[in-house]
Amino acid sequence: MRFRRTLCQRLGENRGAAALWGAMAAVVLALSAAAVLDVYQLSITRNWAYQIASEAALRGVSWGRDFASVAENGGMRLDETTAIEEATSAVEAALAERGVARYLLDVRALPEGGTETGFPPVSRAIQSGKTDWSSTEPAIGVYLELAVPVAFFGLVSGTHSVPVHAFAAAALAEAR
Repeated sequence: MRFRRTLCQRLGENRGAAALWGAMAAVVLALSAAAVLDVYQLSITRNWAYQIASEAALRGVSWGRDFASVAENGGMRLDETTAIEEATSAVEAALAERGVARYLLDVRALPEGGTETGFPPVSRAIQSGKTDWSSTEPAIGVYLELAVPVAFFGLVSGTHSVPVHAFAAAALAEAR
């Protein structure tokens, strides 16, 4: 009988500690879940931004071809104005379809090839990590930055969103 009473007393003493550990575990679990959801949302948004930028670059190159340059000098060029307008409208249409209103877009063209220094403006936007874009052929580059709302990272950094950067380029290749 004495054994039972001692065991019950010990269980009563441990209840407070168990409740504390349970509360701490619940907080850690909630923060972990928020971090996983933030990483997932950032990953999905980045993939989507790359897809939009790639499709816009291809559209700009396709619609921006200057066929008159073939007759003049025998080589294909880009009509810079048309290529940039087409790429810009493709990005804006895709973002409007999803209701995205806050974004940063920078579209540039290399009508005869060349190098654009400092583009894209953020090195992690391009998978090679460079900030100098170059092409030996006529090309168009699309840089897109989207603000992604976050929960856990907002608690850590004190902001409500994290920027996602994407860059894609497309070039005209001459068939030989």
